[in-house]
Amino acid sequence: MKKLFFLVSLLAISVSSNAQISEFKEFTNHFDVTPKQFAYGGESFILVQSGESENTIDVYNDEIEKVRSFQVQYPSRTSGYKTLSRKLEIKDVARDSTQQMNYNNVNDSYVFTWEEALDYAAEDDYSSQQSGYILWPNSKSSYFFHYEFGLLYPASYYRWIPESGYLYSYDITYEVSTGEWETTSDTKSVYNEYFDLWLNDYDGNSYIENDFIFTQTLFNTDEKYEYLVPIFGEIQEEVCYEEDRNLDGEVDRREYRYDTPIQGFKVVSEDGTVLQSIETEMSSSAYFAILKINGKVYLSCGAKDGHDDTIYRIDPFSTSIKKVNNVPVSVVARYSVDGRRQAHPRRGINILRYSDGTAAKVVEK
Repeated sequence: MKKLFFLVSLLAISVSSNAQISEFKEFTNHFDVTPKQFAYGGESFILVQSGESENTIDVYNDEIEKVRSFQVQYPSRTSGYKTLSRKLEIKDVARDSTQQMNYNNVNDSYVFTWEEALDYAAEDDYSSQQSGYILWPNSKSSYFFHYEFGLLYPASYYRWIPESGYLYSYDITYEVSTGEWETTSDTKSVYNEYFDLWLNDYDGNSYIENDFIFTQTLFNTDEKYEYLVPIFGEIQEEVCYEEDRNLDGEVDRREYRYDTPIQGFKVVSEDGTVLQSIETEMSSSAYFAILKINGKVYLSCGAKDGHDDTIYRIDPFSTSIKKVNNVPVSVVARYSVDGRRQAHPRRGINILRYSDGTAAKVVEK
């Protein structure tokens, strides 16, 4: 939801040896441009975040001259994850042994020397001598090690017994117990939050691909800039994942998600005045779109998951935002199944795009 502003560098350009050279400010900061139809006097300005602060906005004209600055007030949001785990401990170890025979398929009673045992084990990647005549695997692959419980323990090993000359293979199984709960990770971040806007002008059949933040004449008729910010509730912790690592029927790992619920939005003027405050259920990744339909302006708000978007009618002259139940819907575009735009209905499948942003397949007979 955070807006990713564009980075731009405006460089000096000389069109001829006698031409004037204009110096342009190099913008290395984030910037925003208000669409002309929502700009005071129909003239757009460039709005730049000043320095490292997101709260100071510098306004530049099309000559790249700074004309003024203002402060914004973005609310803070907290998000992140926390993981709690019960420490796993080895409670018991069981070993099953099998005498190795048929060495190189010679006979069933072949007696190993230590050097031959080393060569035999090396073929199975058991060439790391540990203590005495015990050979542990070199590889960390799951074929040789237990990974089921998040623990790294060998699943088997070789042992050579000098007295007999036999090489034995041991398969190991572990019984794992759980200890006390402990926090294994906690990533919590706090950042400023605001809403971006997209414009869908169905009357003019034009769309703004890049989002923007600030408007002047969308919510009222004065020269001040306005922007949308969320209304947050209290931070919540909710379980988003659980795991039973040792398969004993009890959860021993739990992941929590930090979430700051959005309970509505505010329209805020650049001087800090709240023009309107609307409480409504919204998705944690809510979005806003401006819809121009039949000469009227609407604000489409991303609703809580599983619900339809909420539509509001905007009246800048009364500084009012009113929820509406029905929005006039019309066909704004028609396409064939291969994506080619059509001026008229064609027999067969037609893909219709409506003024509310939805689409549907319609069969014309």
